[in-house]
Amino acid sequence: MLQLPNVVRQELSWWSQNVSKSSTLQVATPSAFVTTDASDIGWGATVNGKKLSGHWDTYQDLWHSNQKELWTFFEVLQKECIQLRGKTVIFQTDNRTAAAHIRRQGGTKSRKLLNMAAKILNLAHSLDINIVPKYLPGKYNCLADSLSRLKGQQEWHLDGQMQTLIFQRMGTPDIDLFASKASAVVPRYVSEDQGGGSD
Repeated sequence: MLQLPNVVRQELSWWSQNVSKSSTLQVATPSAFVTTDASDIGWGATVNGKKLSGHWDTYQDLWHSNQKELWTFFEVLQKECIQLRGKTVIFQTDNRTAAAHIRRQGGTKSRKLLNMAAKILNLAHSLDINIVPKYLPGKYNCLADSLSRLKGQQEWHLDGQMQTLIFQRMGTPDIDLFASKASAVVPRYVSEDQGGGSD
């Protein structure tokens, strides 16, 4: 008599419980947007504009970049499960392999990637999250990329001489409306960082 491995038994059990259920052909309109990136230094992500990042544990340092990218998305789902529960989530990554493993619900070339994709999909299923994976070219994934390298996004500001010339001709502004703590040109500024400048 042929003995089925436990993993096969578990899969058959799931199918027997779910084969009669229906699902929609079109997914709901996305209501959450996630971007991720994994570098050699660490991982970074945004969830509807919220920034997340972290470094690799010693055992993760040796992982392939594809596995790191999938783990990053798994980490995001774990950390933001309350916010993402019951939603359709666009998962944007500059890693084609990671996006394909979620879209195809696994792959055949790497057991590690297959297992990681299964963990992501099982967690998403338990949270009633519908994932829509999208490839995002690296040049458009700047924020998640900078977070994965554990550094802030580059600050843009006027050249010092140009700023002085403008202030001499037009006057010094009372408040900087497009600034951060690092780039503000006057003491009072409006920013998404902690509260902006004070009077």
